Amino acid sequence: FTSTREITIAELSPVYAMSSRKSSGNGFFQFCRQKQKDHPEWGSLSPPELVELCNPLWCNLTVEGRSRYSRESREALGGGVVRGGFDSYGRPLEQIVNRARQEGIEQENMKTDIKSKVDRALMNQKVEDECFYLLHTNVFCLTAEGGVVPAELSLARMSLRKGVEEVYHVFIEPGTLPKGYRADCTENSKATHKIPLDLALFNGNYQQIVEDMLEFLLALPDCGELPPLYCLPKYKRQNQLVLAWLLSRVQEDLAVEVRFKLYSLPVLLYELAREENKSTNTSLSMSSLSGCDTKVPTISIAEVQLDRDTFIYTPGLSCCWHEDVETSQCTTATVNRWSYMMFSLCCPLYGLELVPGKHCPVEEMVRSIAGSITTTMSICSGDTGYSREMGRDVTREEQDHPLKAWKKANRKLAISVDEWERFGYQEQQSADISAEKGGL
Repeated sequence: FTSTREITIAELSPVYAMSSRKSSGNGFFQFCRQKQKDHPEWGSLSPPELVELCNPLWCNLTVEGRSRYSRESREALGGGVVRGGFDSYGRPLEQIVNRARQEGIEQENMKTDIKSKVDRALMNQKVEDECFYLLHTNVFCLTAEGGVVPAELSLARMSLRKGVEEVYHVFIEPGTLPKGYRADCTENSKATHKIPLDLALFNGNYQQIVEDMLEFLLALPDCGELPPLYCLPKYKRQNQLVLAWLLSRVQEDLAVEVRFKLYSLPVLLYELAREENKSTNTSLSMSSLSGCDTKVPTISIAEVQLDRDTFIYTPGLSCCWHEDVETSQCTTATVNRWSYMMFSLCCPLYGLELVPGKHCPVEEMVRSIAGSITTTMSICSGDTGYSREMGRDVTREEQDHPLKAWKKANRKLAISVDEWERFGYQEQQSADISAEKGGL
């Protein structure tokens, strides 16, 4: 029915209808149904009569108009997938296609929502004060049945102006482990977050955990509904399972009302770091702004930026328990690192200063490390003139970044071998006693 020739009633004979049954969902068929809806008086017409009325209208349509109806027809048929087919796992193909289409729609809606939120804040000149919530979880394992054994959860509230405002952290009591997964839980724990299955800090009051999360998310006075939680796409499924696991263990009335929304953190970073958002503050030097150009040109690069190892071994970012454990897989440290990386990329665009402890790691922590290096060198050198000079250098550099003082101290260490000689090291000639042994 897609040609422009006249369509006669004879072509609607049973033989013709049977031969064209596979193409009954073409653009013309969709067009006829639409016209029948637009004209209620056509509802009593038979298919041949409807075709006679719609055929001239169809012929007068442009190519673009016909393509639109053809596209709608293909979408109605499931994107061209034959109904009733199955994949190699026995899953209906129609269900897979519909799920993929739904996920694509949700993804686009999420991007639109994030962009609208950022644009609205920019228009109101409040983007620097807009609060965002970051989520990360650790698990003991994900089961083959689609379940999860949770271990740890952290939520961070952050804004570009105030930095990391507050972090909520909890160890989740995993409860009874699924049969056959204890070894997997133990192995994954040792390889990642190091949390033992019998940790004394576990919280088994799931109702209280969810209520604390809601109190944390709704603490601000202008919160009308639950704000979205941002995370990396690769952790979205895991986070969804942990949140659903918690909601399945609370009172039914609370579980029905709570709907957590998980959004993409790279999309948020991309929208915040757009070049057109650059501040017009003249007090900023051009060099400070030029370094921000094209650092986040796409969403994929935004994800790469967030997935870097920056601050991964910086002390003071983890929870109290993980500070004494040799691992970087702490949920609190992860949300802090994500926040700091976002601040380093976005704050210069808006003319905001990076405040230690809020937008970047505390400088005093790094300075204490440099001080410990100085103390060690002083002990080894016997409090020589070099060590005293090095101590004065660290004090002189306190106004600068402590790593600069550390680097300068290392340069002095490389040229001060004579100090080590005064410490007691003296080169001695080796004595060849082989001849003496031969004479014995």
